[in-house]
Amino acid sequence: MAVLGREALVECDIIVTQGADNAYAFRYSTRSGDTTTPVDLTGWSARAQLRRTWGGELWLSAPDQAAITLTSTGDVVLAIDAATTEDPAWNGRSKIVDGEPQARGVWDLELINPDGRVTRLVQGTVTVSPDVTREA
Repeated sequence: MAVLGREALVECDIIVTQGADNAYAFRYSTRSGDTTTPVDLTGWSARAQLRRTWGGELWLSAPDQAAITLTSTGDVVLAIDAATTEDPAWNGRSKIVDGEPQARGVWDLELINPDGRVTRLVQGTVTVSPDVTREA
């Protein structure tokens, strides 16, 4: 039996560095033969969420107005600022095994075109790298 479709256009695991400004950049484009053309994202919107598990505890919800930048050259940037991850709730979102942070969450980012069609651009796991330095 054949399987058609895919869960997301890109699989990408991310590391969220707690207490730092984090930015994750992607480019949405189309391909025809050997030609790749960025998609003009003017008028589009986007949303992303980070969770403990699919449908589980919500760690972060990012509508495009707050944390996602879309450009006319197909660039998509998700930004998670240091103040967000300094929240004490993030302290329990990391897991260290043999001195290394381990994936403990999942995430995805969806693009919505002006007609309302949704494309899941990227999805993957989330690893939170805990910080040592804290504001006094």
